[in-house]
Amino acid sequence: MEDFEKKGLVDRVFSVAKGLGLDGSVADLAERLVNDGQPLLMDAYLFGQTSDNELSEFQAARRMRLDGLASRFWVVDGAAKDGYPGYADWRGKLGPMVGYQNVVPLPIPKRVQESKGLDGRQFGLNVNTLTEAMSLVDMAKGNSVQALYVVSVPFHFLRACVTAMSEAIKGGEDVAMFGYVGSALPWGEIVRHSQGTQVGTREQILRDEMQKLSYPNLLPPARIIRYMEQRRASGTTRVI
Repeated sequence: MEDFEKKGLVDRVFSVAKGLGLDGSVADLAERLVNDGQPLLMDAYLFGQTSDNELSEFQAARRMRLDGLASRFWVVDGAAKDGYPGYADWRGKLGPMVGYQNVVPLPIPKRVQESKGLDGRQFGLNVNTLTEAMSLVDMAKGNSVQALYVVSVPFHFLRACVTAMSEAIKGGEDVAMFGYVGSALPWGEIVRHSQGTQVGTREQILRDEMQKLSYPNLLPPARIIRYMEQRRASGTTRVI
């Protein structure tokens, strides 16, 4: 994403946050994440998206590969489900951009499958922002991945980063996560999101995503900012 597009995203977040009556720290966090540092790492995770929005992350991955920011790209494993086209589909599309050997599957471990959502039901193999974030932390700790990028389409970027970083903090802060926003797509275009069940413009979906920042499993912006200030590309320092 170009600098002027980053500024445009931050301005949109600020406007939506003001309209929703959210604390000013939300806009501050968004600006920090959109302009996050770009260390040279090996790993990046692309959050699952519908086919309407996947190009944003594919283009980001290609740029990261060309810029040397990441060389291994994780995407959630499994067949087409919950609006996500599936690992095989994404590998087939990402392969020509970053190298087929560099696209690797992120499994949803048993711990995550047996965890329960806000509705009290077990997740199973459901692909959503939280199950992906939980699985990502498990993968990183199980494979000695000390630092990685979190990549998501602009309207989902803030919640994706907050969810992933919240899980990293809960997991002991052994994993340093850095945000990398996907390429810009038309804000007024009507698309599918949220397991393919939500339909609206990307502008409308941004508002819905920001409302979800109040979910009880997410840590407040100030805590995420403190984590960002303490992490290191070689692994983060625990914060008491």
